[in-house]
Amino acid sequence: MGDLDERHDALPRTIFFRPRKQARRLLTTLLVLAAASAVVLLVDAWRERTVFGYELAAVAVGLTAITYAVRAGSALATLTVTGGLLEIRRGGSRTSFDLASPDTRLEVVGRPGSRRWKVLFQRRSLAPYVVDASMVDPAEFMRVLRYYRRDVDPD
Repeated sequence: MGDLDERHDALPRTIFFRPRKQARRLLTTLLVLAAASAVVLLVDAWRERTVFGYELAAVAVGLTAITYAVRAGSALATLTVTGGLLEIRRGGSRTSFDLASPDTRLEVVGRPGSRRWKVLFQRRSLAPYVVDASMVDPAEFMRVLRYYRRDVDPD
């Protein structure tokens, strides 16, 4: 029992993982560029009044709308571990897994730092829940995961 108590003193009771914002920043940059291009092409089409100008402006507006929709649909994930319970909030949903429980089945694919790294949390009648590098820093997440699950190794 002493080993368990020492392990729980090694990590804070609550761990907040910083949300990964790179993809969202990229989408925001693309959205601004697409919107600016659409405005320029719309003004040019209005001045020139050519079919090609209107078509080009329509394509730019369409690309802006698609970029906006993709950005709006890509909610940030926030991960928190409190006393061994991993809670994932993304958009309006909340999912949790007990990292300390041997009944929580999970699989680590790849090694932290590789493009294919991910952790698959198996769920009974649903597809596995995937935690990947777009959501959390892999090395930091694996450090916490190994704290609760010493048997976890990447493939």
